[in-house]
Amino acid sequence: MALITLSRATELIPNFPSADNAVMTDVLNAASDTVVRWCNRDFVLTTYDELLDGSGARNLLLSQYPVTQILRIATNPVNCLGIHQSDTGCSRASWRLDGTSASPSVPNNLTMVSAKNGVETTIVVGPVTSATPSVTINGGSPTTIAQMRMLSDLATAVNTYAGSYGWQATALGMFGTWPIADLRPPQGALEARWYGYAFLQMFGLNFFMFDYNPDIGEIVSSQGFSFGYRNYRVIYQAGYSTVPYPVQQAVAALAVAVYQARGINPNLQSESLGGYSYTTLADKAFQQLDLVSRCQ
Repeated sequence: MALITLSRATELIPNFPSADNAVMTDVLNAASDTVVRWCNRDFVLTTYDELLDGSGARNLLLSQYPVTQILRIATNPVNCLGIHQSDTGCSRASWRLDGTSASPSVPNNLTMVSAKNGVETTIVVGPVTSATPSVTINGGSPTTIAQMRMLSDLATAVNTYAGSYGWQATALGMFGTWPIADLRPPQGALEARWYGYAFLQMFGLNFFMFDYNPDIGEIVSSQGFSFGYRNYRVIYQAGYSTVPYPVQQAVAALAVAVYQARGINPNLQSESLGGYSYTTLADKAFQQLDLVSRCQ
């Protein structure tokens, strides 16, 4: 995604030919991605869903800033729904929960795959958060089912439509009434034949005491953040409604430099023809962009 418009970049090129709009658009997209990677941060206002490692300290650092909203901080990932393949004739069975391509991703399809007598069967339930979910078996015609909101609804769908193939699902205790939308994809694929139930997990407990420094993306809590691997889930918004002007200038300057360098051998350092000669930079770096671009 480009951080600036085509017109913002081409204003640096007098008499820019509109025939090169497609070329400059491609260069602009690549230049934007390069600036984002160089700065190790995004700039456009976006919602993020991150899993962070608890360090044992009283702070967590988010990957993006400035933070405009903290939507949720949750911990204590727990088993909430178990799925099992009970057909002893199956040689293997597993399930997975996929996510959408949206940012942040939301639960999409629950896919169950089993193999029996050398034949593989695939059953897909979903999209699990859609108003009109369906069940599809081996890529056949989908069967529309009732809308699912709670984990108990998802368990019922598995038992009703995949039960004849040996699949069983159980929502655990109080989690039956918890929303499917709170599941964080992707999960799985997990073995569900030989070791009993395999479990979907959910971050069950919201943090009840914290503060944060939006300018650097730091969350602070007197509770502390227990040691663990990806044991904290933070959903938040960060970035700028308007990309800072020095960043815009850096993207434009980089894109223009690449555009104007077309047709020049990148390995060439100097060339002369009669009384005319020129020398290119041996090493090209961000530090060589204009003064405005280097201010960010």
